[in-house]
Amino acid sequence: MRRRPPEAPAGSGLLHVFNDSGPTLIRSDQIVTADGRRLVSLPRRTYAVVPLPQGVHVLEPDPPSWKQRVVLNVEASRNYFVVVAYRPERSWAAPMAGTPLVLREITPEQAAPLLAEFERR
Repeated sequence: MRRRPPEAPAGSGLLHVFNDSGPTLIRSDQIVTADGRRLVSLPRRTYAVVPLPQGVHVLEPDPPSWKQRVVLNVEASRNYFVVVAYRPERSWAAPMAGTPLVLREITPEQAAPLLAEFERR
């Protein structure tokens, strides 16, 4: 059964944060901060929806990772989508394969398959 999307409180937007990490041997929740404060801590293959007040917000992983940040200019009643993912297969090939930790904004179209998959769980 598909859940009804939450509504943003007055003067806020909704941020959907997905942990799309690949398999690892140990549990490793991904923590995302907003403006230096912990926003979410997500186990692998889960997501959370949190309100953010209007304005500019800087999202970063915790602990911070080189160049991994998203700057959002949040507008009231809008939805934003961000994915955080640890890719262990990139660890051995860095820097050529890119950093193993990814934090980036995605489009609603890119978020749709993640929502569908994570809601099935």
